[in-house]
Amino acid sequence: MSRPNLFTLDTWGRHENLVLEVFQCALVRLESESELPEDERELNRKLYFRAKEENLRLTRAGRGLGSTIIPDSPNPPIDENAESRARESKRPDFQCELIDAQAGEYLVYALECKRLGRPKPSGWVLNRNYTKHGVQRFMDPESGYGEGAESGAMIGYLQTMSPDEILKEVNGHAKKVNMPSIHRETDEWIDRGVTRLDQTLNRMVSPSPFRLRHLWIDLRHRYSTEASARRGALNGD
Repeated sequence: MSRPNLFTLDTWGRHENLVLEVFQCALVRLESESELPEDERELNRKLYFRAKEENLRLTRAGRGLGSTIIPDSPNPPIDENAESRARESKRPDFQCELIDAQAGEYLVYALECKRLGRPKPSGWVLNRNYTKHGVQRFMDPESGYGEGAESGAMIGYLQTMSPDEILKEVNGHAKKVNMPSIHRETDEWIDRGVTRLDQTLNRMVSPSPFRLRHLWIDLRHRYSTEASARRGALNGD
């Protein structure tokens, strides 16, 4: 498939395409790591370094981000004249700022990451958590992820279960809270790669509707029974 001509798109659209390209390349790099942690925070840390490296590579090729990739940082204030709000203490996993000199605006592209797969022995339900503590943060004013921006993204780390089962469960949890379903951009899942999905949210945060992109990286083979056994042996379990 040919790449779109970014210069024919609007400023935000160009910025979003660059962000998604950087993180998609970084996720492919992450999938090739020799050892991967299961913990979300540690996965995000590795992804941060891969994203920096990929952005540098793409910048040298003439199409990288012109802004810093900011990990685990509070939402910036929106209005200097308004009182501080709860959202200013909330921390998206990644933010990529756009300086639109023509419009006189600073806008932030927010990305939130969550694991996907079977519930954990602790009772933590990953596929419900993806909606409740992931997508919902782009909808609620208290979290306010992506406020002021036209779109944002979720990153899903697929660790167990088939992608079809995961999508069915995620959409089932979304339906329970009257949230629109997520849909694949293409007919097939990308084995050991990144599959893109989309979702349109009607939210209490401006602007609305809001387009939420989803990048799901297939890491399931890294968390197979054999891989888990190897990790256990290395950890002395």
